[in-house]
Amino acid sequence: MKKAAEMNLVERLKAPTPKFFQKVQKVVIKIGVVAGTLLGLAATGQINLPGKAGEILKVVVTAGTVITAVSQAAVDEKERNSIDE
Repeated sequence: MKKAAEMNLVERLKAPTPKFFQKVQKVVIKIGVVAGTLLGLAATGQINLPGKAGEILKVVVTAGTVITAVSQAAVDEKERNSIDE
């Protein structure tokens, strides 16, 4: 069996994710949804965002997307080993 460092991207994404990174994903996705909703409401004119709030929300959505992708690529070696046995 390959170690995590030897796995290609598809294998890493299909492998089990550690519990910590699953929690990170859930929190970041929720934050991203709120930020995206606020940006959508601002774009349609339903709310007015003060100053640089729109730019900050765009950064939050982008950072959330990156953090979610990176956390999905983390591999839980213990769980992976128990599945393969």
